[in-house]
Parts: sequence; C-alpha cells; structure tokens
Amino acid sequence: MRRHHKGEEIGYGCSKEVHESEDDPNLVVAEFHHPLTNEQVKSAYYLGKITHLLFPKNVPDMAAAFNDKTGESILYIRKGFRDPDHDRFSRMLATTMKPWYQQGKITEDDRASMRQYFNANEQDPKVKKLCQQARTKGLKFDYGGQNFSRDEEENILYLETNPAWEYRYDGSILYHFDPKQLRTAIEETPEPIRSQAIHYYQRLLALMPK
Repeated sequence: MRRHHKGEEIGYGCSKEVHESEDDPNLVVAEFHHPLTNEQVKSAYYLGKITHLLFPKNVPDMAAAFNDKTGESILYIRKGFRDPDHDRFSRMLATTMKPWYQQGKITEDDRASMRQYFNANEQDPKVKKLCQQARTKGLKFDYGGQNFSRDEEENILYLETNPAWEYRYDGSILYHFDPKQLRTAIEETPEPIRSQAIHYYQRLLALMPK
C-alpha cells in the first residue's frame, strides 16, 4: 500500500495522531504511536466498515488500514465535515497531549474554552443518544468529547477509530465490540447493507485471537 504524505496535523490522542493527506483531499491519515499486529490493523478496517454501514450519517467510512514496511500502523479514513469549533479545539488538545518537548503554548482562557467545549459535547443529548444506540448494536464508542463533531446538517459525527481489540499489559484483551450483539444488529438491517456488513463481520471474526 502506497503511503500518503502527511499534511497538516488535525488531531493527536493517546493512541494515534491524525493528519490531512497531501495526496487525497478526501482522506485523513491516522498513525498509531505504537505498532499494531497485522490482525489488529485489519480489524480496525473491518470494524470501521461495519460501523459506517450501521451509522452512515455519523461515522466516516474507512478507506484502508495496513502496517507499512517500517512497521508503522496506518489508517486512511474518509474525511468528515470540518466543524470549525471542533477543528480549533482539537488542535489545542493536540498541543496539550503531545510529549512535553513537542507541546506548544496555549493561554489559560483557551484551555478553559477547550474544556467547556468538550464537556458540552459529552453532555449533548444527541451524543448520549448516539452512544446508547451504538451500545445496543454491540459497539463501544469512546464518549470523550473530543471524539464528536457535527456536520453541516447538525448530525453528530463520531471520529474515533480503534482496532477491534487491544492487548493489555497484564495479558488480558479489551474488546471494542460484542460479537453476538453486533451480529444481531447486522441481521436486522435491510439489504444490500446486511450482506455487505456480514461479509466484513465474517472477516473480522476470522482475525480474532483464538
């Protein structure tokens, strides 16, 4: 898979950083801080595709996911609407979350505005409703306010993307979905979405740790 050149940084979190693609204006490039296994990075793609099919107005589509030859884990994600407020405060948050030697400076007033914005996001009834709908379908959305934006029609956008599972330091596994609930949710969708989602679901299950 050809690597896209990373453009302007638009987000930085605990697990990855996100840049615009210089090669495709319709994509963003998410790069994980620590490499994923091949199975994990593929699971991010399949779970992302399923989530987009179940929530087409709320979750941007996944374009590609891979480990490149240097061992870095990369996601290419369709770019959602850039809400100006979310865009501004995401950049501020990135400044505060980077390693100390990379951090920029923001004012205390900006910090207060940022916290107020993200707290309001977490308390937004539309955000809570979307998270509850996801839970009923076996999906575990991260409710942090920085993960939610809005499009031109005021639809809530969920912008976080993770592999389907993570390996914890104690050797246990944290899953980001419930297989049985997700299968039920897929079977309740109409065609042709159901067939597409089942295809991705079967690929996802084949990757899971035995």
